[in-house]
Amino acid sequence: MLALGALLYEDGDNQVLNRVTTEKLARKALAIIKAWEPVKEESDWSRPAKAGKSWKSKVDYAASARLDPSVRENVGFRIRSMEDEVTKTMEREALILKVKSKLENLKETRDSE
Repeated sequence: MLALGALLYEDGDNQVLNRVTTEKLARKALAIIKAWEPVKEESDWSRPAKAGKSWKSKVDYAASARLDPSVRENVGFRIRSMEDEVTKTMEREALILKVKSKLENLKETRDSE
């Protein structure tokens, strides 16, 4: 989470939100938060010494897998064509937002003259 905060607040790069790596970091942070949300004490995630066979961790690993793409990538099953398509779509949407922002700035500049 410190890395994400540094990207957003310290680097001063206004295009950081349009990067795939930023989204991956944000998803990883959200996955950790959501997976560990039900945990209130150590016995919620770590098996106590005298716990029975029915003990189960309260960490929601399924939520983590849904939210964090890197969890699924470690499984070894990847569809490269789908990943390429998603990456191209994200890049195209980022470019459209960038152009819209420039057009709005140009319009504001013209209106103020």
